[in-house]
Order: sequence, then structure tokens, then C-alpha cells
Amino acid sequence: MKRRHVVADAASLVFSASRANAQQDYPSKPVRLIVPFPPGNPADLAARLIGERWSAQWGQPVVIDNVPGAAGTIGVGRAAKAAPDGHTLVLSGDAAAVTNITLMPTLSYDTRRDFAPITQVGSTPNLLVVRKDLPANNVGELVELARKRPGSLTYASTGIGTSQHLCGEILCQLTGIEMVHVPYKDLYINDLMAGRVDMGFANTVTSLQQARAGAIRAIAVSSAHRVAVAPDVPTVAESGVPGFDVTPWFGFLAPAGTPAAIVDKIHAAAIKAIGDPAVRARLEERGFEIIANTPQAFEAALKTEIPRIAELIRVRGIKAQ
Repeated sequence: MKRRHVVADAASLVFSASRANAQQDYPSKPVRLIVPFPPGNPADLAARLIGERWSAQWGQPVVIDNVPGAAGTIGVGRAAKAAPDGHTLVLSGDAAAVTNITLMPTLSYDTRRDFAPITQVGSTPNLLVVRKDLPANNVGELVELARKRPGSLTYASTGIGTSQHLCGEILCQLTGIEMVHVPYKDLYINDLMAGRVDMGFANTVTSLQQARAGAIRAIAVSSAHRVAVAPDVPTVAESGVPGFDVTPWFGFLAPAGTPAAIVDKIHAAAIKAIGDPAVRARLEERGFEIIANTPQAFEAALKTEIPRIAELIRVRGIKAQ
């Protein structure tokens, strides 16, 4: 028995030493951070702010690689195939990590199988905005209007499977109304201001500027609580649709098989960078609500969200373009 304990203790010491060495040696070369969105996107801003802090902490360059396309799945797919050594990471959005693994069954990756979660940086709630002459001043009036005009009201989004699209589908599901989805390949605010579409769930910061200018009206926010940049705008849930909570987010993922010690080091560096007052202020200016959770909490969130969204896609009959 004593010999067994000695062998076990020795093995434990070897494992602890190898884990410590992995942390100490990482990174041994430049780190490639894939951003599956174009420059100027909120995720791109977050990646560049945090990447600069990582470079300073690690003494190695962090190279931002913008790989936009297919709702983020091209960039995330490339990250899934990278060597699991922590030198290639991706800052994914919820669409590529959660929605599209159900919506696009031919994807080359599955988030649950092919990635090690690191941390969710933050969420970016959407605002429910309507054309300025739509006869609905709140969600309750909007729902009543949709019931009077079944299938005639239109809501825009930046594409099938995006959080903006899912917001509309969940609103229909929870209230029993039907509206026509109008997917755009890019921003649709100009068409909303021109009255070509009736409403949409849109990026908080961008749409709030137009709402404050009087070009459109903001009547609700998609998250479970009000947002700091628009404290006067109620949530959809408190406006008469209990249970409504659709909050898009961005989070760091590493390829599956990345050593736990390296994941721990990246996580610690991310939390330190996000906690930098200058970084936090810039993110909050762009509508981010900071999450900065643990790898375990991020993994639990994925395990909850993926089946929930898969069921929505099934019930609503959502199909990829």
C-alpha cells in the first residue's frame, strides 16, 4: 500500500510540474487571434484592445486575423483545425458558436467537441427599434398591432440565425404573433429610417444614436435587465413578455485539446485585460456588458444555450439560406 501511495504521489508531482512548465513556456511564439468579423465590428475592437494587453503581458505579438464570412463560421472553422497549443485562438460570437451548429448541419465543427472555452468577454444586447411612424409606443401595443395585422408587419435582421433574427422569432413564439422576417446582408437601419421595414432588433450603440436623433424609436431592450447606455428603455420581458432574454455575446475559444494549464493562463490574462479600466471603458462605450466568466461557467452556458436554440430552430422551422 505504501508503495502505491509513493507511485501515485510521484505521478501527481510529475503532472503538476508539467502543467507548471506549460504555463511558464506559453506563449513561445506569436499568438494568432482569429476574429470572424470585419474590422470595426465590436468583436474586432474587443480583440484589439485585449490583444494589446496580452502582448504586453506575454512579451509576444498577438496578431489579429480578421476572417469574416458565413455568420462567423469560416473563421471559427479555421480555429477548430488549428494546433491545440494556445497559439491560435478565436473570439467567437454566439451565432457561430451556438446557433449555426444546428442551423448549418454540414459545418466542419461542433463547439462542444472542437473547442475549449476560455471566457465570455461580454454581451451586447439589442434594442427593439421601430420606424418612427409605426403606431406602437411599446411592446404591448406592438403585439396588439401584429395581432390585428397577422403576417403583414416586417422585422429586419442582419441575417438568418443572427441574434437579431432569433429575437424576432422568440418574440413571435412567446406572444403567438406572426411577422415577416426580412434578412439583410449588412446593416438595415437606413431602410428602417426610410420606412421600408417596420422594426428590427439592432446593435444598441448604433441604433441608439439614430433613436436619440428621432429617426427611429427604441421601445425595448432584448436582455433580461436594462442596459447602462439606455437606462430609460425597458426590457421586452418587463414590457409584457415574461421570459424574453436574448443576449448576444462574444467569447474566447481555444482548439480542443489545448492543455488546461495554457487555458488557465489565457483566462487569467483575459480577466486582467478586461479589468483594465481603459479597456473596460472602451468596451462599455460600444455597448458591451462585461461578463468575464470562468471556463467552467462558459462551458455551462454553451451546454444550456445550444439545445435551447436548437429547439427554437426546430419549432419555428428556421432554415439556413
